[in-house]
Amino acid sequence: MIKLIIKLSIVCSFIFSSISYATPIMTDLTGDSYVTYEHENGVKYDIAWASEVNSERYYLDSGVNTLYRADTHVGWDFATDFELDLLQALALSGELSSMFTRLDGSYIHAFDYWNDLYSVPDNTDEFNISLSLASEWAWTAPLNEDIDDLSDIQKFTQAMEILQLTGTSYDTFYFRTPSARPVPEPSSLLIFAVALIALASRKKLFN
Repeated sequence: MIKLIIKLSIVCSFIFSSISYATPIMTDLTGDSYVTYEHENGVKYDIAWASEVNSERYYLDSGVNTLYRADTHVGWDFATDFELDLLQALALSGELSSMFTRLDGSYIHAFDYWNDLYSVPDNTDEFNISLSLASEWAWTAPLNEDIDDLSDIQKFTQAMEILQLTGTSYDTFYFRTPSARPVPEPSSLLIFAVALIALASRKKLFN
């Protein structure tokens, strides 16, 4: 009877493990890819410089960059009106530029987390111009659109339409409050604990 229970535990652990891996897991950003700002109201904000453009699709010489939604990563969101006002105030004071520039002159950014093609920012020059900063997209791709299936003429026409829209080249920032930072799910920890116990029992069973 005990051996049967152990075998059932092993089977269940593998089933639950496979289910847990089948569920998409949204990754968290590393600590050096965003900054945490404490406002005078005592609330802390995680701020990520997500992209140098503010369009879901943006045409470059090397191809089409896709900018992903803030919630692609756990806890992140588009800026609220208050957060956007805060961002623009930091820009006007020059504090935003210094916040995102390291001592060695490199930049703190999260481009790799939300862009297909953009990877390294060129500069923070536009940070001092508050109207060049945004969070919501200026242009969103139509539903079911597949860029790769468009003809060259359609691509060119669409590219011109996107580039002529105000705000498509704004620097994009996403926000998160520390309380929204992801923590390990208790169910996931339980599954792994059961799996370890089952594997240990299996070792004893077959020795």
